[in-house]
Amino acid sequence: MTASTGSCAGRPAGAQSAGTVDAALPGDAGERTRDCLAIIAVAVALLAALRPLQNTPFIDDWVYAHSVEVLLTQGRLSISDWSAHLNVVQVLWGALFCVPFGFSFTALRLSTWVLAVSALVGLYLVLRDAGVSRRPALLGTATLGFNPVFFVLGHTFMTDVPFLAATIWFMLAAARAVRQQDRRYLWTAAVLASLGVGVRTVGIAMPGALLATVLLCCGPWGRRPGDLAAPVTSIALGLMLVWVGLRSLDHVVDLSDIANAPANRVAYVLRYAIPWLPQMLVFGSTFVIVSVGTALLPLAVAAVEPPRAPATAALWAGLLTLVVVTSRFNPPYSPPLASGTTWALAELGATEPLIPHAAPAAQAPWVGWAVTVAATASFAVVLLAALRRRGRSAAEASFLWLALGHWTLIVLLWLFYDRYTLVFVPVAIAVLLGRCTQLRLLVAVPAVALFAALCCVGMHDHLALNGALWGAVGTLQARGVPAEQIDGGYVVNGWLQFAHPEHAPRDAQGRIVVPHMTVADWPLPYVISLRPLPGFRVLDSLPFLRYLAPAGLIYVLQRADSDASN
Repeated sequence: MTASTGSCAGRPAGAQSAGTVDAALPGDAGERTRDCLAIIAVAVALLAALRPLQNTPFIDDWVYAHSVEVLLTQGRLSISDWSAHLNVVQVLWGALFCVPFGFSFTALRLSTWVLAVSALVGLYLVLRDAGVSRRPALLGTATLGFNPVFFVLGHTFMTDVPFLAATIWFMLAAARAVRQQDRRYLWTAAVLASLGVGVRTVGIAMPGALLATVLLCCGPWGRRPGDLAAPVTSIALGLMLVWVGLRSLDHVVDLSDIANAPANRVAYVLRYAIPWLPQMLVFGSTFVIVSVGTALLPLAVAAVEPPRAPATAALWAGLLTLVVVTSRFNPPYSPPLASGTTWALAELGATEPLIPHAAPAAQAPWVGWAVTVAATASFAVVLLAALRRRGRSAAEASFLWLALGHWTLIVLLWLFYDRYTLVFVPVAIAVLLGRCTQLRLLVAVPAVALFAALCCVGMHDHLALNGALWGAVGTLQARGVPAEQIDGGYVVNGWLQFAHPEHAPRDAQGRIVVPHMTVADWPLPYVISLRPLPGFRVLDSLPFLRYLAPAGLIYVLQRADSDASN
């Protein structure tokens, strides 16, 4: 190993076949332990430096937080019908962290941070088990850890990172099961798959991948009834958790006429999934290609092999052509890092678009296409590695089955949002580093460092804006303004009014009305806005400092014709 390159694999690809037991190198266990402790130490240092565990909601996590609150205060499991996921397991996990000091978003964010750190440790072990040497394995782990989508969601109570943690530990257990033909790991993988389904129903791809692997890739060992029982039981347990979630659904208001309600979105997709399948196959493919390619840029730029450069360039041209063709489709191609996505070029966290009267961020078309060109090149490097059939092990096959299952669900359910492609990132990292012959460290390290800087600056900006938003809410509450008179946008209204309908405004018929949720707009006496509005007086303004996007003010407004007693 030189200063500028690092060997990816500790042994040649394919040197270990399914059914053989890993032979740990001398001192390997101690080295792995030290590296895992170092990963945890870096995560703790970043937590102390950034202090991201705000006691505030993030996008949709107020929906899941309310389930924890009900469980703690009323002793029953309650899943809101606004919830996109029947996340029974996550609710129970979050409740454990709230038990010592009571309910808070800080405790819930901490519960996810613990899982985020465990996911990084799990990915490092997945890579080392696959024969990836130490430095590339650490860089692969850092590529996930400093993926901006993973980074910001790892400090919230969204379902994405808990689901990813279950997925990564499933990958580790499943790979060890098929390498060592060990039923203990097989059943561990089955349990982890079931827990993943209990966080997100689309986790059914995990037991499906396990079943396909033992049936098709493990020879006679995987086809014995005792081995097949594990994935079959996993599917049954996962479906049982889905049933528990369905039985726990709570209905606050009539959502039948609200197109954006989760149940209606699912019904709409199921109605048109088959007729629109040809378009969605192409659209879904390009969506995953660009999203995963963007996430893998720090590794892909350092893993290009000169002998395979012509094949990589040809594949890159084909992928880019596919994206260009897709841009003519309906729905049209959506460029990466666009405003409103979890990771946008000018904002990490998608907080600003959910505040009333936010001006849509303008992004020059060439920016999206520039990222697209780089992302398709990155994905070409990953795909070329995945297409090499020579030496493919049953463990690697389990990863690819998992990716195929999730891709199928994304296409069928139209899960075209950057958060939903996060599950592909550890699979792509494992496949790329497991197949590449060397990684140019002088390229990979600065690339990972650049992503790390984007994460830290983006998190600072997000916390500043989100803190100002909820500071404005606190200003009104300190004035004695009741929650039903405050319009603070989707997240604020969702938590204050939808999650707590006793504090929601009502129409003339007494029905609950939540602005930006059950209705597009509803006149309330107080508005929290990103700009002054005609017909409102400014009660207060709270500044926020950002670096990726312009700094600004959050305005606390009162209608000029409302009672000024507050």
